[in-house]
Amino acid sequence: YQRLMHEYSYRQMQKETQLHTLQKKMDVLLEEYHQLETETEAKPPQDDLTEASRQRLMELGIQAVPFYRTVKFADGVDDYRQSVIEASLLKAGLLDALVVTSQGRKAMKEKCPQLADVTIQTGENHHDLTFSELIPEDGLDEEIEREVIRILSCFGHEFILTHDGDFTHGLLQGRSEQNASLYVGVTARMRAHQLALQEKQKQIDDLTIQIEGVNA
Repeated sequence: YQRLMHEYSYRQMQKETQLHTLQKKMDVLLEEYHQLETETEAKPPQDDLTEASRQRLMELGIQAVPFYRTVKFADGVDDYRQSVIEASLLKAGLLDALVVTSQGRKAMKEKCPQLADVTIQTGENHHDLTFSELIPEDGLDEEIEREVIRILSCFGHEFILTHDGDFTHGLLQGRSEQNASLYVGVTARMRAHQLALQEKQKQIDDLTIQIEGVNA
């Protein structure tokens, strides 16, 4: 009898430990799901310092827009090419870098010089606009749009991308691939956000089944 009681207690302890572990996972998933619910679009992964930087810039009223939000794909750019362009920009560190006007850059240096973030600076030498697969997004502030055009004029010079996805950016050379464009274009961001919600919900449902199985 004592042996049976000991085995029962041991099984109960194992069950409680397993349930505790699963519930902690559930808490994390639910928090991530609720965070996704507060958003309307997907955004590239950001570390805590970058998120804090973007929040601070917004509080200070400094106009600084992530590059992926300032451009869209031109008509006729197929899905494969879209994914190649976006993946290369992400790998090169350009996709989520900030587009800032000269006035905004000056304000950043004066008001928040210690921010841990990245901006795109084109320098004084500008080129003819030859890269036609990305164009400025609709509805941009005029100064930001002019800066975007200057940035795009550097494509093919400071940033070189082959059809197959090999890229050169300053001292960097690389190659990157992904299945689809997730961040360039409002429709892509909304679609990626919905897919992220669905995937998170599936994880929650699967874990719920696990917890019910342990409780059975």
